[in-house]
Amino acid sequence: MQPDPFKRLIRWGLCAWGLCQPVSIAGANIATGAVLAGLVGYALRSRSFPALRTPLEKPLGLYLAAALLACVFAQDPGESLRHMNTEVHRVALFYLFSAAFAVEAAPAVLGWWAAGFLVTAVIGLLQVFFWHALGPFPENAGPYYKWCEVPHFWQWIWFSSRAHGTINAVSYGEIMGLALVGGASLVAVRRRLGVAVGRSAMAFCALVCLAWVLSGTRGAWLGALVSLGLLRALLAPRRAVLELAGASLAAGMLVLVAGRMRNAGALDAVSFTCRWELWDVALRMFRDHPVSGVGIHNFGAMFPRYHSVPFLWQQTWGDPHNLWLAQLAERGVVGFTALCLLLGAMIRQSWTRFRRSASFLSLWCLTWLVGFLVMNLTESAFQVAMLWMPTMILYAWMERAEEKIAAS
Repeated sequence: MQPDPFKRLIRWGLCAWGLCQPVSIAGANIATGAVLAGLVGYALRSRSFPALRTPLEKPLGLYLAAALLACVFAQDPGESLRHMNTEVHRVALFYLFSAAFAVEAAPAVLGWWAAGFLVTAVIGLLQVFFWHALGPFPENAGPYYKWCEVPHFWQWIWFSSRAHGTINAVSYGEIMGLALVGGASLVAVRRRLGVAVGRSAMAFCALVCLAWVLSGTRGAWLGALVSLGLLRALLAPRRAVLELAGASLAAGMLVLVAGRMRNAGALDAVSFTCRWELWDVALRMFRDHPVSGVGIHNFGAMFPRYHSVPFLWQQTWGDPHNLWLAQLAERGVVGFTALCLLLGAMIRQSWTRFRRSASFLSLWCLTWLVGFLVMNLTESAFQVAMLWMPTMILYAWMERAEEKIAAS
């Protein structure tokens, strides 16, 4: 019997998405189109469609309703409604990949996703290496730069004191945190998968960890450390207590590394001092608009009213660099509650499935989601496609995989 060509297209699309996601959001979107085409073809050919029931139905519905409420009562409803498609896209993508994983398990996705993580990790490491080996990109390119036809582009891509891959250093650090937690989860269950897989996972963790540190992203450091600490506590609770001091020491060392990198010229524009100012503005917006906020994507337009003096070199800021305060400022207590219910439901379901099977995917999803909450204290990572996309899709993959484990 010939394999279903549409199932094959779904599998290829999922693998291509895994390879592209850490490197290029455009590539990931193209791969998503292939997944959608495969699902449509499969549904038309088989005259059936996979069930889309999920424990997240109500939390997702409440999240969309809260977002729409924030748009309707926004200070600039037109601006908010223009960005409502992002919220719909988030939910639609979750259901799309949930259906895809229900049709095609595609275990090869993990290998391709790991390859994508490795590609972007190597790019980040090379950026820092070239910075220190050749020095900052000069205004007048010397002999070893003549191969660069577009100097400023290559300056951004290949010369940086902070590893950032093909995106900004903050999102890059968070992506590397996701990869590190996934690799550590794979190492934790290596006995079920064989010696070769365990050794490969350890090598993967070593490379990704180096890129994660060189990103200089403190929020990503703290969040991933929380994830790794939770992983250790879940698998060895007694030893985890004894190792807490060691983890604290490691966190302290990372703070010192951050200070050293800043002194080396990698000073992030959004420093702690800057964040305090932004957080104060967000809280004042929330106090003035407590129920539904100022509206989705209205923070930037409202910022000058609350901070009339140009801040650093910018007249306005589009985000307070804290997901929770951003939700309160732009969506009020309604949107904040809806987000907490959504992420809380994802963590609860991950925990339930981990207790049932202790599988790799449930362990990765659970530990990542908890650390993700911490990462969002210094960034609005859930509003960044490079972060919310893998988070939602990882959960969808875990949910469908656990259903198949329970049915077997």
